[in-house]
Amino acid sequence: MTTNQMVQSLSALEKGTGKSKQVRRSRYVMDPPGIHVYSYNCNEWLYKKADCPFPTMARGLFVRNLNEGPASDKDKKRTDDDDRNGNWEIVIRGYDKFFNVNEVQATTWSWLQANTTAPYEVTTKENGCIIFMSAVKGHLLVTSKHATGPARSADAKSHAQVGEEWMDRHLASVGKSRAELAAFFEQHHVTAVFELGDDDFEEHILEYPPERRGLFLHGINQNTPEFASWPSAELVPFAEKFGFLSVKTLLMDNIQQVKEFTDALRASGSYDGRAIEGFVVRSHLKLNPTRAHFFKVKYDEPYLMFREWREGTKSILREKGNHFVPKYTLSKQYFAWVERKRRQDPGMFAGYTDNKGIINVRNAFLTEYHLPGVGAGIVSEASNTTEEYKRGENTYKGEEEGAAGLVDGFEASGLRAAPSGSDVDMVGAGRRPGGYGSDKTLLVPIATIGAGKTTLGLIMGQLYGISHVQNDNITAKKNGAAVFVSTVMKEFDNHLVVYADKNNHLHEHRKGITEAFRYRYPGGRIIALDWKIAPENADDVAKVAIARVDARGENHQSLTPKKTSRYKAVIHNFTRNRDPLDVDHPDDAAIDDIVDMKMEDDIRVNLIKVCGVMGWEPPTEEAYQTALDVALQTPITVHKVVSNSASSSKASPKPSKNNSKDNKPKYYGIRLDGFDVKEFLNPLFEAHPDEASFYNHLVSQNRIKTTPLHVTLAMTKLGAPDTFDERHDRAGALAANIIARGAQHVQVTISSVVWDETKTMALRVTDLPVESVNVHPHATVGTRDDGVKPMVSNEVLAEAFTPEGIRTGRGNTHVLYFDPPFVVDGVVAEFTY
Repeated sequence: MTTNQMVQSLSALEKGTGKSKQVRRSRYVMDPPGIHVYSYNCNEWLYKKADCPFPTMARGLFVRNLNEGPASDKDKKRTDDDDRNGNWEIVIRGYDKFFNVNEVQATTWSWLQANTTAPYEVTTKENGCIIFMSAVKGHLLVTSKHATGPARSADAKSHAQVGEEWMDRHLASVGKSRAELAAFFEQHHVTAVFELGDDDFEEHILEYPPERRGLFLHGINQNTPEFASWPSAELVPFAEKFGFLSVKTLLMDNIQQVKEFTDALRASGSYDGRAIEGFVVRSHLKLNPTRAHFFKVKYDEPYLMFREWREGTKSILREKGNHFVPKYTLSKQYFAWVERKRRQDPGMFAGYTDNKGIINVRNAFLTEYHLPGVGAGIVSEASNTTEEYKRGENTYKGEEEGAAGLVDGFEASGLRAAPSGSDVDMVGAGRRPGGYGSDKTLLVPIATIGAGKTTLGLIMGQLYGISHVQNDNITAKKNGAAVFVSTVMKEFDNHLVVYADKNNHLHEHRKGITEAFRYRYPGGRIIALDWKIAPENADDVAKVAIARVDARGENHQSLTPKKTSRYKAVIHNFTRNRDPLDVDHPDDAAIDDIVDMKMEDDIRVNLIKVCGVMGWEPPTEEAYQTALDVALQTPITVHKVVSNSASSSKASPKPSKNNSKDNKPKYYGIRLDGFDVKEFLNPLFEAHPDEASFYNHLVSQNRIKTTPLHVTLAMTKLGAPDTFDERHDRAGALAANIIARGAQHVQVTISSVVWDETKTMALRVTDLPVESVNVHPHATVGTRDDGVKPMVSNEVLAEAFTPEGIRTGRGNTHVLYFDPPFVVDGVVAEFTY
């Protein structure tokens, strides 16, 4: 594609008005040399579409018409012929739009593993504003993402102006001239890409002290329609020659190394002792090694919490009050502090609404409450969210958030309502809009044997790259339901969409998978693919299913005519004994959207229904037939035995073998089998010898617990007759239900160790998958002597933290944070001792 063709295509997309416009073009005067340059601003939302209409993915694009007269000819009106017959040249070229890990299919870890190749250039993601730099006719052109020239107000400066001022400072620092820099750009026909970090001009979220301010070079792009960017190694000589700052770059040999490195730093949100927004990774495509493929790894915390503080403070200052629900527990304390400080010292907030003094205010709060601004401690604080947020109430969205907000002047579309008479019902109960995991989708079939759900899943995997987990391939002899759920959840580590291939015809099946997903991804989307069976039609549906099972023969993992002699009775049982989908039922309340599937419909018909709700382009006949052929030829690698019983698959409780008082549980908890606490505490206290005296006492006096550590969930009436109440009754019932369902295996996150030298030491648990009656869930490590009971750990944690989990500093308590926090496997269990 030529530059002229690119401009003509972009011009065609300018047609339309208001929200229907896909591209907007602005004209600027570059003086000197007194010519016009044109900036293209494309609708951000369209970049994500599989059929993106733009001829180039460049985000930041300026062109000029070599046939055009001087800028002084300002009365000349633009015509279509100008674009069609113009001789166009790119003068500024930004990166191709790139996305966060798991934001689109081409940035899932599995796709990156399969399609990209080394070297992987991992660079720190600076938190400023984009500045582009190039040259035309011997003169330098400095722009922001979409504009150049001075600000409209004489009292303000534009980003381009400040970028140009910093350019002059950097050049002066090494004795270089503008002419020399312009000559470099014109010789190579390139654009330099910078991040401007200048808290005196404009504060963002992360701090840039005076010694780190300026223009950070992180890319040089060729001024061509096709994206071509210089390797990181070639950037350093240019930056050093002209005095610019460089970003830190690490070279890695494989994608797994990138994932392990970035995952390891997520818990602290920092690198080299300073907070970072994340990393930008440059790689190359295996099929076209000369083509660069960029993606980014962003760290949510504490970045998003600090952003909530910034926007909430502006709301307080502008509206004389705080009118939104905070997401973070610590935000409540921060906003109360802001209200108090605003009355006591209003000068502290001078310029805040103009993005001045934001970081000083934040640091003042952190200092006053003895909280870290960087590292695992503050990230751990950000893991505590408000009850309102947990209930799904709308929390504040900052100016940079929200799919329905304005992005670069364009309104980005969110989910559209289902058209009247469509096969899709929009439900939306339980989903937290804008919450974590909003890019994840769980597809839950509700079907019967022979409905075609597995073939549909295999086809979707072929055509759209989703993950397809078949329950029939789960071979675990115990806790099969829990293993299926955990396998589905694991797939979301590398996929945006997962199809949970199971009949899911009972409430308990749907509850298990949807609750697990909603807990992990509160902002995610759950779509039910419902093959409805009316009771009066159950036998007719069974006949269709039996015919299909006969037709497929032995090509199935378990239920076949030869393996299961009474397979017809089993099929009849599935069609008659089922719980219809009912979003008013608590077990189905988490489902967002419902697609009505029909047993009698061809698989392609049902596929197109799914395409409609997913926003996928329906496949061509050829593509569909190829995917269907692959699905039908997929070999069966797992064989299981199915009971010939036609009884209902709903489990019945097993009678207790022994009802003696000694064998009845005294409390419920999570037992941390195989967890060696010393393995984690020894290196922590070796790194903090001034804090190690009590730990050394516990070790020397053999006061470290020798039985497996546990996290108490609830006491029974037998175990705590004096303190037993409805909280223990409810939490105990939940734990007992988990045990009865066979879903005992869980994981807990341990963020810190807390102690009082006169009492106990405990591990604080900040991410508990089940309810606990304790305000601060924990595992007691040991007590000072036999006179101190393990339950005293509750008192120690209550001294160290507020009920919301905020560090108080009261009493004789000490806290050390694990950086990063660690996850421990556990088992929900009854305890009789």
